[in-house]
Amino acid sequence: MARGDCVTGKILAILTCFIAFTSPSSAQINLFLSTEQTKQIIGLDGEISYIRDGKENRNAINYALPIPYDVNKVVFTWQNSFGPFQLRQSELVLSKSLQPVIYNLTVSSENPDIVPKPFVDIEKKGSVPNKPSSFTVSFACVKEQEGDVGINVKLTLTNFNETLERHDVRVLDFKFIKICRKDFQPTKVTKSQEKKRETKKDAEIDKTSVFYIAVGVACSTILIIAIAVATLHVQSMPKNADNTKDFKDYISQSDTTSQGPSSAPRAVYSSGALNHQFEKQKRDIRSRLKDIEISKNLVTLGNVVQEGAFGRVYVGSLLSSESGEEQKVFIKTVTDQASPEQVNLFLTESCLLKKTSHRNVLPVMHVGLEEGVPPIVILPYMNRGNLKNYMRLSRTAEPLSKTLTTRDIVFMAIQIARGLQYLVKRKIIHKDVATRNCVADEEYRVKITDNALARDFFPGDYHCLGDNENRPVRWMAVESLEFNVYTPASIVWSYGVFLWELTTLAQTPYANVDPFEMLRYLKAGFRLPQPPNCPDDLFTVMACCWALAPEERPHFSQVVTCLEGFYNTLNAFI
Repeated sequence: MARGDCVTGKILAILTCFIAFTSPSSAQINLFLSTEQTKQIIGLDGEISYIRDGKENRNAINYALPIPYDVNKVVFTWQNSFGPFQLRQSELVLSKSLQPVIYNLTVSSENPDIVPKPFVDIEKKGSVPNKPSSFTVSFACVKEQEGDVGINVKLTLTNFNETLERHDVRVLDFKFIKICRKDFQPTKVTKSQEKKRETKKDAEIDKTSVFYIAVGVACSTILIIAIAVATLHVQSMPKNADNTKDFKDYISQSDTTSQGPSSAPRAVYSSGALNHQFEKQKRDIRSRLKDIEISKNLVTLGNVVQEGAFGRVYVGSLLSSESGEEQKVFIKTVTDQASPEQVNLFLTESCLLKKTSHRNVLPVMHVGLEEGVPPIVILPYMNRGNLKNYMRLSRTAEPLSKTLTTRDIVFMAIQIARGLQYLVKRKIIHKDVATRNCVADEEYRVKITDNALARDFFPGDYHCLGDNENRPVRWMAVESLEFNVYTPASIVWSYGVFLWELTTLAQTPYANVDPFEMLRYLKAGFRLPQPPNCPDDLFTVMACCWALAPEERPHFSQVVTCLEGFYNTLNAFI
């Protein structure tokens, strides 16, 4: 493995975490969710493999797959296929040596009041078929009931091991989380619309260039200075990878005065004043979005790909009023349960990237603002969806993506840095740079998005520090935490945390640090540790972004230059 490979070793270790059947002459079992089924459930193109050639993917088996409220069944594909050993034998030997694999299947609901006992369309006991076949586990929510219910599937496989003259028994326990919503009303899609969506190929956006024009003398100077500054910063950071204990020792010797974020006195409004304020804000927002408003009749909702307490993202289609052609899109919206404040915040944050034009920025295409119904926001489609969800799934569902390499990580990092560089030039301050606010496709082309509904979809990433505002504390710069100040330098800090997320497959930064202690933790000089196998060159860029003084952090032009230099070095070895 190359020294510069930051994540390949970790992913290979995850994907090779299999448990195999013992005998080389035993039957080879395959059990998986097809590409079509996977796309229906989580919106991604690829199979979820539970057993492949007799080897169990424990990461996939142990993952409790959420089932959207508009999906009422899971279709498994399975087969007892001949292994390589049997294929080299005569037909007579095959008939004697091959033993059937006997299965026992039980399914149960953890809350029958919301989801009654699931139905399986095969016998509870039998033999695994020798040809690719499927069986369905069906479950439906009780009307007017709401909740997340565990669906447990227990599959016991038994086959005779001739080598050891004994029966091998394998027990697999799957768990799905069925999501039930009271207000669910399925959207009907006509056959013609369905046919168009199935036959229409995903439009390729534009090809991302890999190489820039050779860096001149001035850029070379910037590169050398940036690396030197960052290297000095890395050397000055605490060396212990687990800084939590050191920090506890530090604060035990300091005064106990709270150093939380400062906040101005909050105004107190009467109910009538609040309603007036919301209505005025609503009119202002809708006025800003008027030029991209379209009729909701042009939009068809498809599957839900993400949802929270009051927000949802659909994959759907947008009908062109001029050409009559359909385009695949993302559709963000809120439910009727959303408060006026939540609706206004949703639309306000959706305005952030309005009328932007950059290959690494996802702009708002259109909005639907009809009175009496929840608003919708329409965005371009990216077939791997949310980057944080995608990277987390890549740890558990092996067939969903290619193996990530350091080269891929740096390629994505450069793209987001370019997108943020563009926003800074446009004087747009993105206050929430993180993998949860990016989208990707299968070629690792990525785009930065707005943060509308991010608090609802990823509530664990946001914390309220006593000022009645949920903020991404673990991603925020020191000055943002202390004084609620956001500048281009603050974005650079958050981008450094984003880089750390990329190299750890979207792990939570500062997971062991109390959010209320984050400010003191950072001011004491503690930072995120270097991830395992992460190259020094890449971690140097991260550390440079986390300089305490904003003026000591690099500009995005310098970040791009550093990463492009490292990327070109990696390409030289491929």
